[in-house]
Amino acid sequence: MLWSLLCRSSTTIVHIIHIVFCRIFWLWGVIYNFLFLRKSPAEDKKPRFPFLKLHYVAIREVLNTLDPLDQWTANREEEGTRKSRAYESYNILYKYSENSLDALKEFREYYLYIKSLMSVKIDTVVWDMSEFNRLGRTNVDCLRLNAPEFPALYVHGFRQRQEELHYILDNLKYTKSLEIWVDVIEPLQLRIADTLEELRIQNGMSITLDYIMSLEMRRLTFRNTYLTDEDLNVFFKSWIEIKSHLNLERFEINLWKSREDFMAIGLRDIPYRMGPMRPGPYPTYVPSQGSFEVTRNDGRTASICAYRLFSQFNVIVFARLSDLN
Repeated sequence: MLWSLLCRSSTTIVHIIHIVFCRIFWLWGVIYNFLFLRKSPAEDKKPRFPFLKLHYVAIREVLNTLDPLDQWTANREEEGTRKSRAYESYNILYKYSENSLDALKEFREYYLYIKSLMSVKIDTVVWDMSEFNRLGRTNVDCLRLNAPEFPALYVHGFRQRQEELHYILDNLKYTKSLEIWVDVIEPLQLRIADTLEELRIQNGMSITLDYIMSLEMRRLTFRNTYLTDEDLNVFFKSWIEIKSHLNLERFEINLWKSREDFMAIGLRDIPYRMGPMRPGPYPTYVPSQGSFEVTRNDGRTASICAYRLFSQFNVIVFARLSDLN
């Protein structure tokens, strides 16, 4: 634990030093360009502004307006909208142990003690399958005994077996949200109850259109799927014709092709009008031009937006526009 804290402290110190030196060299570059660089003989004859002869207060105010972060964020400001949000402050206690079973027993003692004092409940469980390969099922049974249900479950893991993932999903009771970021060895066939409000699958290579059409969650997110623009066209038309996903609030999926291909194929035979750009769920989502406003047969309007997310495009359907206002 001490080594982990030292590593984190060293990383933080190096990061701070890097920022300080970047600011110093950037400021020196600005002053050097302003005072010494000359572009042409004609410009040499022009009187230069006596910046260093100004009063200290004036120099300080000018330098205060020169923020090096502006140079890094200027292009981002032109690419699209951004949305800021406030989060409640809270404390996190990290506890490390060489033995996963002992760590879980110790956590159980902490949890029961805190629960007896404050009547707190577990809100979110983050389960890393890579850390519990040998005692995974034992830990699942122990958690189920002390936390019969909780709102959200996040499951992560690399090269895991399908039956081990299903043991977690079948034996823990999560009531609202489920995120699966697991790389499984076998093809993934998920059994998930429709009583959830939100489902996010990060490695969705085996997700099919039929599987998505069978789901009834309000918020759905699928990434790294092999679904085509033709599949999305079927999904959109089913929603417009009130055949599926009646309570849908948000739907997100990746695109393998360009925005133009999505417009030509994904929105084929779907009437829409251009709407405003909608901010993405995170700052890394860069909006691509405007949105496509479509109307369901019962009059409900949804906004279909394309975003550049690093090297690929994602499409998000906002089916409850009141959340965006």
